[in-house]
Amino acid sequence: MGNWKPVEDRVPEENGRYLVTYREKSVGGYVPFYDSTYLRIMRYHNGEWKYPVNLNQKMEEDLEKEVLAWMDLPEVYEV
Repeated sequence: MGNWKPVEDRVPEENGRYLVTYREKSVGGYVPFYDSTYLRIMRYHNGEWKYPVNLNQKMEEDLEKEVLAWMDLPEVYEV
């Protein structure tokens, strides 16, 4: 497992799944205003970060999301 890599410095060279720190905030139209940072696994595919799909279109339009940093996933634990 590597260190955090800010996306402003570089993005992954290969498509795949990565551990990311990302910022999500609401502009306050449909969802009450918030501004938070999260940790989750996301897909990187052909130069784009793939966020989880939100089924509520109004909510999706009210949110801004930005990946801040990423790292490779750790190896799977084996017994």
